[in-house]
Amino acid sequence: MALCDDACFPVFSSWVYRLILINGELAVEFYDRPRKHQRPNVTCLYPGTNCSWYLLGKMWGSKGKFVHALLYKKRPYRKIKNPCPITPCNYDVSSNLTSGTETFLVDGSWTAPAGVVVVVVQAWGGGASGTAGIASSGGGGGGGGGYVKIRIGVVPGDAYTVDVGAGGIASGNDGAASTFWNATTVKAAGGDAGAGPVTGGAGGQVLDSVGCDIYRGGNGQDADLDGNGGGGGSSGGSAAPGLDGSGTPPTDAGQGGAAGVVGPPTTAGSAGTVPGGGGGGGGNTEAGGAGAAGKVILTW
Repeated sequence: MALCDDACFPVFSSWVYRLILINGELAVEFYDRPRKHQRPNVTCLYPGTNCSWYLLGKMWGSKGKFVHALLYKKRPYRKIKNPCPITPCNYDVSSNLTSGTETFLVDGSWTAPAGVVVVVVQAWGGGASGTAGIASSGGGGGGGGGYVKIRIGVVPGDAYTVDVGAGGIASGNDGAASTFWNATTVKAAGGDAGAGPVTGGAGGQVLDSVGCDIYRGGNGQDADLDGNGGGGGSSGGSAAPGLDGSGTPPTDAGQGGAAGVVGPPTTAGSAGTVPGGGGGGGGNTEAGGAGAAGKVILTW
């Protein structure tokens, strides 16, 4: 995350907030009525995107009601003149005395080599499994894991924990997040299983992840009412959000599992592929496919 500098913020005695659209998802952050001469310290959640600031007149409701009004009632807003600056992510590792890369497919630990002071972390969360179908419909597909990339400082000789998010076990289980060091430093969110036998699960969310470049996982498809399941969502790619439902995923993403179909023969949902593909929903009463585990890549 990168902090907006002070020039980003006008001074008003009212609500100030940011409304941005990233990868098709609406995100918001706001500061409650800054006093005169006080600069609100608000974080740009998505460096490299168009994070313009907006001003809303005084409101006397709760913050929860404010967010609800913003997201769902789509009230008119007036754009102010000083947008938050676009801050590109920095992946320069030239300050290191040695170079290398390591890929983790299971949990582990990484010790920073001598002369290494920065590392670039790429992480994919685990995919959720698809759900089992019921007699009248198939099961929904599991959501794919999210993707993050960030450069962080490290201390040569220190050990850092690497947690690779597990995929959801069939049927109907969430994927786990992948983290480096801890979940407040680097985190790629896992995908969600569907809320019921028909509904597909959401992919790993941008707002539930921690990084610089962040892409959501693809959503699992809903099942139809003829007994066919929904395809699993892909994980987020290194330059694009995940694909909703099974199909060709973006670059570096894991593919979502194919949906089970009504037969004969009636089939179960297929498993997602590493990293972080969601499992396909089962056809009719068959099981949903397992979600795939995530992955972590370190480059220095």
